[in-house]
Amino acid sequence: MKYYFLLIILSIISCADDIDMQKEFDKTDVPAAVMGKVLKNGTMKFYSFGNEKWDDDTKKADENTVFDIASMTKAITSVAILQLVESGKISLDDSVSKYIPEIRDLKIITETNFKEPVKAITIRNLLSHTSGIGYWFTNQLIANDIQNDTRIDYWPKKDQIKEDEYDWKFSVQPRRVFEAGERWLYGRNLGIAGRIIEKISGQNLESYFIENIFNPLEMNSTRFNLTDQMSKRKASVGIRDSITGKIKENYKRRTPKFTSDFYGGGGLKSSAKDYAKFLLCLLNNGTLNNYQILKESSVKLMMEKQLKKYTIKWDSVSSAAISNNNDKITFLDNTDNFSLGWAIETNPNEKIRPQNTGYWAGIFNSYYTFDPENELAIIYFSQFLPFNDETSFSLYKKFEEKIYSEIK
Repeated sequence: MKYYFLLIILSIISCADDIDMQKEFDKTDVPAAVMGKVLKNGTMKFYSFGNEKWDDDTKKADENTVFDIASMTKAITSVAILQLVESGKISLDDSVSKYIPEIRDLKIITETNFKEPVKAITIRNLLSHTSGIGYWFTNQLIANDIQNDTRIDYWPKKDQIKEDEYDWKFSVQPRRVFEAGERWLYGRNLGIAGRIIEKISGQNLESYFIENIFNPLEMNSTRFNLTDQMSKRKASVGIRDSITGKIKENYKRRTPKFTSDFYGGGGLKSSAKDYAKFLLCLLNNGTLNNYQILKESSVKLMMEKQLKKYTIKWDSVSSAAISNNNDKITFLDNTDNFSLGWAIETNPNEKIRPQNTGYWAGIFNSYYTFDPENELAIIYFSQFLPFNDETSFSLYKKFEEKIYSEIK
């Protein structure tokens, strides 16, 4: 009889949890969100809110809904690089120029001109974002160099490639603003790492991912190019209007088609369930479905802090360079460190996630937490711009707080 009442109580608690998250979601204007809790033992629990297509209530969003995961692609590229390290084909401390000599052509942008770099960029620099290569939205010098009297919105116009210039096929060429190892700067580093993977493997990046990561982990809804089935489950994408403050669906945006320009720093589409499988594999030291994609030592290496003399810090970029930029980077903590795959929590004042937990995000307001010590991972997907939306990020933090409250 006691056991029977215990089951009733547990059922009530579980229902209360669901209702609590529904209430939190209802307080926001986020059109749709999918959240997931992943435990090392394989247990997954998903919380889904809103419609898959925002204006169509016939299909609710769920763990199989497909989202643009953007920079959540980077951790997958890091795993692929570590696979090549394990096979002895590359070393993390190899110079990138050993595989792509053209990287030597990247001069350092200064306030007044350009200068020749002294230090070579290593593969480790790429994975830890210490190469000196940034994005236009993370460094003012790069924004100025790309702008060229053209207004930059969320994505700048495509670079015009000169005849004697190496085409990285990133649409916008990589730019370098300091010597390798000088400090941390978020940039196109994993895109370059993707080119190394293609060079060494002889495959395009999508084919390599499918053969060595997605198929073994049964991640059938993770691709650069949407399959027909994925297209049917693709979530709406939108934008928060800078004047009205309201989120509206962006009907004009077309899902890009990739051919030879697969980008290791972003571009993948995936579902919460698929990305949960990826993180579950890493929680289990690189093995899932009796298939090992990484050795335990490599997974541990992914959690090691790579920044010895400095922390991660987002460069300030003026609002003149970026339209609708949210200057307050809430998801990024300047006191934290960085590994070979994601940021590492090191702020002693952090109140929710434990020290040494991994985390990162995607530009469409998706986020994840990776915590091997507590044997869990947390996933949050929404899909609208601009990044670092206070409402969406706060909802993710509420969910993270909820999950951690359950294990205390």
